[in-house]
Amino acid sequence: MTLPSEKASKSSMDIRLPATSIIWGFATGMLAICLPLSNDTNRGTVISLAIVSAAAVSTVAVWQSSDKKSQSRNEASDRVKEFKERIANLEMIACSDNAKWQGKIQPVIKSDGK
Repeated sequence: MTLPSEKASKSSMDIRLPATSIIWGFATGMLAICLPLSNDTNRGTVISLAIVSAAAVSTVAVWQSSDKKSQSRNEASDRVKEFKERIANLEMIACSDNAKWQGKIQPVIKSDGK
């Protein structure tokens, strides 16, 4: 079960629905303007079909591009996790090498101090 705050953050991150409503809102407005004016011209049907098809293509583009962005976000978070693991491994190697180095230096320091 998700918390209400998680639902709000997920819905605020998903831009597809507001973008789709804006696209179709403008398309509806253009159709409302086009239909009364199309009575005077012979191309009213062509313009109406162009508006509807453009809105449909735009909607498909919005929904497909959003899927690609979410995939790239997942890939980016995976790469960040991988880099963190690599850094942790390098830190472990550096610490173990430092301890070995200190172990090698201590006898030399003691022999020089005598």
